Amino acid sequence: MAVPFALWLSVTRLLPHAPGASWGDLVPGAAVVAIGVEVLHVVTVYWISRDGLPEKIEMAGPKGRTVLDLKAQKHKERWAMKSIDWARYDSEGRLEERSVFEITWAPQKGILLPTKVLYKVVDKKGEPIKRRNEPNPSSMEFSEYEVEVKD
Repeated sequence: MAVPFALWLSVTRLLPHAPGASWGDLVPGAAVVAIGVEVLHVVTVYWISRDGLPEKIEMAGPKGRTVLDLKAQKHKERWAMKSIDWARYDSEGRLEERSVFEITWAPQKGILLPTKVLYKVVDKKGEPIKRRNEPNPSSMEFSEYEVEVKD
């Protein structure tokens, strides 16, 4: 937990923050990030690796609910996320916002690596929403990897 804490504390010093903020003012945020990273690690190692990825996660609160639809593929005993469909609904059940991440993977020297990540904000029908000053959908492509396999 010390590594994510130290890394985030260093990163936040470089990011814009309140004038006069000292290292001590940034410690609570770094602690939250470190705890979050550790929780994700524990969930990944003890829950996902054993049982596989859940297909749907729903979280509800007084202001509405959030639904995550997850699709994954398995490659050589490891899970790779193919898509994440994230939707937020208000307390009346009306869709407020929906985002979709689609990830394309390709094996290289026996390792599954991402080749493209597509992100889009969509409406109820799954069509991209037009927004000012923002590309929608937007994507990142990865084409050059140097893969070194050690025995």
